[in-house]
Amino acid sequence: MILAIENVLNQDEIEYLRNLYYELEPEPGEKTAAGDLKKVKDNHQLQLAERAPEVRQRLIDALNRTSALTYALIPKTVSLPLLNRYQPGMAYGHHTDAHFGQTNRGYFRCDISCTIFLDEPASYEGGELEISTDHGLRSYKLKPGWGVFYPTQYIHQVKEVTQGERRAVVFWFESFVRDPQKRWMLYELQQLRAWIETAEPVTSEPRQKLVNLCENLHRMWVEN
Repeated sequence: MILAIENVLNQDEIEYLRNLYYELEPEPGEKTAAGDLKKVKDNHQLQLAERAPEVRQRLIDALNRTSALTYALIPKTVSLPLLNRYQPGMAYGHHTDAHFGQTNRGYFRCDISCTIFLDEPASYEGGELEISTDHGLRSYKLKPGWGVFYPTQYIHQVKEVTQGERRAVVFWFESFVRDPQKRWMLYELQQLRAWIETAEPVTSEPRQKLVNLCENLHRMWVEN
């Protein structure tokens, strides 16, 4: 399941993140790449340092405004963010993200990757996020504040920027539900549940049975 969600960030949050590019020092992105990935990762990343928890909390607050994301991600842990920048000639070749990440609370499993774009698509050329799925390639170059959420298991790349500058914030989630197919089914059921809870009274038998099914499937599939 890949979700492209509009307006994850509002304009104030976009400007807050953009301003960090003027306030903080960049470093070569290859510093956070492991092994051979250093050969294909060519970008800049901001040194967030003590600002990272503040940025992370602002992103969590933004995510919590979108109930559909909560249903789709079922988040358990949210990583510290990376703010990257691609200038002409820079790219991040085909790769798979690491299977685990680390916060100040310890290690977590990376189930879902996220990219939120910060620049107008017309302001730079190239820079598409290209994801290789079982159903072919999916390419994304979205408006500022719009995000792409996809299973971390997919091979993906950021294509070369040939003109302008591409900025984005990336981070990862561990979900309470590890299996992406199960997450997708729960997401679909929650959408149906939201509709039927609006259309049917609490005493409606179809509504009660659907709620019962949703809660019991969560009980079966959620991992502590």
